[in-house]
Amino acid sequence: MRGILFILLVVFASVFDIYLSTAGYNPSTPAYTIIPLFFVLFVIRFNPRIYFSYFKTHTFYTFLAFVIIAIMYSVVQGPSTEAITTELVNAVITLLFYAFTLIIMSKTNDSMIRWFLFISLLVLIGSLLYDMFVGLDVVNEDLRKGGFAGNPNIAASAMKLLGLGLIYLYRDNKLIRSLLLVFIVLSVFMTFSRSGMLGILLMAFFLLINNWKAHFEINAKTVVQAITKMGLAFAGIYLILLTVTDYLKQEIPEFGMGDAARRIDMLLGKASSTTGTRDDQSRYGRKGLLIHYSNQFRKNPLGYGTGYTADKLINRKDTHNFYLKMAVNYGIIGLLALLLFFFISVKKAIQYDNYYYLIFIITIMAECIASHGIIQERPTLIALAFFDSKLYRLNEIN
Repeated sequence: MRGILFILLVVFASVFDIYLSTAGYNPSTPAYTIIPLFFVLFVIRFNPRIYFSYFKTHTFYTFLAFVIIAIMYSVVQGPSTEAITTELVNAVITLLFYAFTLIIMSKTNDSMIRWFLFISLLVLIGSLLYDMFVGLDVVNEDLRKGGFAGNPNIAASAMKLLGLGLIYLYRDNKLIRSLLLVFIVLSVFMTFSRSGMLGILLMAFFLLINNWKAHFEINAKTVVQAITKMGLAFAGIYLILLTVTDYLKQEIPEFGMGDAARRIDMLLGKASSTTGTRDDQSRYGRKGLLIHYSNQFRKNPLGYGTGYTADKLINRKDTHNFYLKMAVNYGIIGLLALLLFFFISVKKAIQYDNYYYLIFIITIMAECIASHGIIQERPTLIALAFFDSKLYRLNEIN
């Protein structure tokens, strides 16, 4: 039974469940098919009497608070019934999925988790490569590939967060951890996700300034060494890109078209000051959405109600920013709840002397700037459950 649960977790971690739905292989959404199956199998496998021994993490209480806030704000007039229901279901699924995955991670040895994370990354990266060179049957209008995730930003986030967990487990093996980091950097680069690339560079920097250690050992020497290494790496990557870009565009036509071509030019400094991606230029691009929803929050800091930003009858696009999503939907209460979660997370990372947990949380905080769904994405929840199990050392309860 545990093997089946881990197979389903690989499906979730690689975002294969979303692909099955968007490609039409699954006639319904994962929320009504594969996720309930996972919950049922979990309840059969694990005795409910042990649940509350594990549901004591600050993350569990945060997700529980998100459910309560969503229920409270569901009475606010404005959003459609469908939008409210979807948001409530997502909040409950997020809580249960995290909680059940936390128990699985806590009751599983590191060797099996290594295999799980490795296989999940291989499936996700394999789908990305297949999508790039062959093509999945899901059209990506931006000509940027995301593999099973469909969205390149989701794919990049999943590879970063799951990859960090694998690096943590191999932190004492210099060769494997370095190869893993290079492998993840190259994989994230293939998505041409700006937030993904900035996030992986941020992650690499924090790993280097602490010499890959699990405990805090930062000093002036390690910071200088990290900056030097990052500078050399940047120079090397730039020279490689400058050399092979024309060849890549010739061999892979998508690299010379649309946003992919523009992002490559931006990386190489060839783009003009007025050139940007479609996300930047459109009224509904990131900049336009930031201005629009910031104004919405200023007009009503008490919130517009559950599901407001995701309601297609009201807004054409969601916020592309999780801080704004919480602020606009749930007002100052929702925003403070999110900020409190990050504050407690950073505090506990320092309190328990877990440096990798700090890197993980900082990465999530950065991702929230560019994504309105990062906290509810299954790869994020799996990585969060894994790092929480290590932070609290819940395996000691076994």
